[in-house]
This record gives sequence, structure tokens and C-alpha cells, in this order.
Amino acid sequence: MHLAGVWAVFRREFAAFFDTVVGPVVVGISLLLFGAGVFYFSDLLGRGVADLQPLFFWTPLVMALTAPAVTMRLVAEERRAGTFELLRALPLSAGEVVAGKFLAGTAVLALAVAGTLPYVVTVALLGPLEAGPVVAGYVGMLLMAGTLVAAGLLVSTLTSSQTVAFFVTELVTVLWWAAGRLALAMPPELARALEFVSIDSRFRGIARGVIDSRDVVALVAMAAVCLVLATAVLRWGRLKR
Repeated sequence: MHLAGVWAVFRREFAAFFDTVVGPVVVGISLLLFGAGVFYFSDLLGRGVADLQPLFFWTPLVMALTAPAVTMRLVAEERRAGTFELLRALPLSAGEVVAGKFLAGTAVLALAVAGTLPYVVTVALLGPLEAGPVVAGYVGMLLMAGTLVAAGLLVSTLTSSQTVAFFVTELVTVLWWAAGRLALAMPPELARALEFVSIDSRFRGIARGVIDSRDVVALVAMAAVCLVLATAVLRWGRLKR
């Protein structure tokens, strides 16, 4: 894999997000969900505590709902429009294409995460704010963004319909978020498995201010599996030509 190839795909994809309304809309909706009403300020003022836990509490669900809008077009739209054949004709490996698209999608969600930084300033003005949980929470947000983008990218490689890619990814990511909550009603063995894969459970540990290596490894591993599978799908498609 060559970094120049990854960078070329990244630039192309990231620019494409903002050549259309997709990038601004996703970032805008994410910020509305993060900051509006009960999702943030009403909860903060009602609790009377100066911390970012209300923001972090809703982060997994907000990202699960918005990530599919970012990932649905990454490959599916190119297949539909016929531009993916042109991309595959370039001297780029399947791994470079996947890596570039993954980084571009993650960068869009990272912009939404960066847009919440004024909330940090707001809370800090209301009272003393511990830096540890804030830093850990933002690290967790970026890790989770990468994991969700990787899953959506995998789904997008399997279809030529943005609509199908969106709804399938939405189903996957929401179930991924809900897995930890479903675990409460499951037998112990199944509950442990659901807790392991739940992005909500993994993020909650990090958002408390403790970056546990098990949570980090789990999120990275799940993203890596999705990216490896996406690469295999694209490579298989290339071999079939």
C-alpha cells in the first residue's frame, strides 16, 4: 500500500462530500442532535453539574444515526454512476481505495466532533471541568467514528444503491449501539458477547475518563475486520473483471 495512493483517494472523497450537500448536512444534523434541547443543554442545566456526560451519553446513538449518511455513497454511488470502473482502472490497490475512503468518511465525522468543542468552553464557564474525562471522551468519539465508518464502508461495497446502503447500515449501527442494552435481558454468555461488541458499552468506559486498552482494542479490531472485508470485496470484484 502506497501513501500517495491513499492520499489521492482521500482528497477526492473528502472534496466530494463538500461538493454536494452531504458533508454540510451531516455535520449540521450531528451538531443539532448533540446540542439541542434534551440532548444537551436542558439535561445539563437540570442536573446542575458542570461536566460533559450528557453530551457523551448521547454520542453513540447520534453517531449511529448519522454515520450511514456519510458512508452510503462511498462505493455504492460510484457503482451506480459508473465512476467506480474508472477508479478501478487507476494504478491503485483495493487497500488504497478502502483506506482513502475510510479516512475521508472518518474526517467528515471528525468535523462534527470538532464542532462540539464550544460545548466544552460553555461547561468550563459554568464550573470547574476535569480535563481527563473530556480528553478521553473525545478520543473515544473519534475511535467510535472510525468504527462506524468502517462498518458503513463495508456495506457500501456490497450494493450499488445508496438507499439500500443507508438503511442496511442504519440497521447495523443502531443494533450495534443497542447491543449493550439488549444484553441486560440475555443469558450471561450471550450478554458478555453483546457487551463486547456494543459501541455504547465500549464508549461508556472511555467517556468516564479511563482509556481502557480493552475498549480501544475492541473498537479498533471491529473497524479492522470491516476494512479487511471491504478490501476483500473490492479485490474480488477486480479479479472477476
